[in-house]
Amino acid sequence: MNELSDVDVVIIGAGPAGLCMAAGLAQKGHRVVMVERQPERAIAEPAFDGREIALTHRSVHIMEGIGLWQRIAPDGISPLKRAAVMTGKSSYQLLFDHRDTRCAALGYLAPNHLIRKAAFEALSAQAGATLLAERQVTGIDVGADDVRVRTAQGEALRA
Repeated sequence: MNELSDVDVVIIGAGPAGLCMAAGLAQKGHRVVMVERQPERAIAEPAFDGREIALTHRSVHIMEGIGLWQRIAPDGISPLKRAAVMTGKSSYQLLFDHRDTRCAALGYLAPNHLIRKAAFEALSAQAGATLLAERQVTGIDVGADDVRVRTAQGEALRA
């Protein structure tokens, strides 16, 4: 892929948001290229990093629709029953409790690495998706009708 390649979407970064977006777009028939610095193995088998991602019911619904949520083992998901919003050093809190709603949970907590693994698996199953791992973006040119992305490895992408 050293000459200019035309695609529908270029996503820079294979974090949970980029991977989920790429999987969803590819599932809808878009030609997607994801550019990522890490090696593919680190994306396919992400290490535990201690981070949990809070997901709304709508996020879970979207993830179900693109086949991600089903790839996360149920014992890796925790219901979010209560939440407190605080700001700075203020002693005031805005409290939310699932018992004040019609829902069994306010949302869900899922480990970052499990979401990334599920999203990579879903992305890998899509024919229109390409991962360019171990790549460094060196330039982005925004035109009136397209965007061009260049990598240090010589790829040129137009979306």
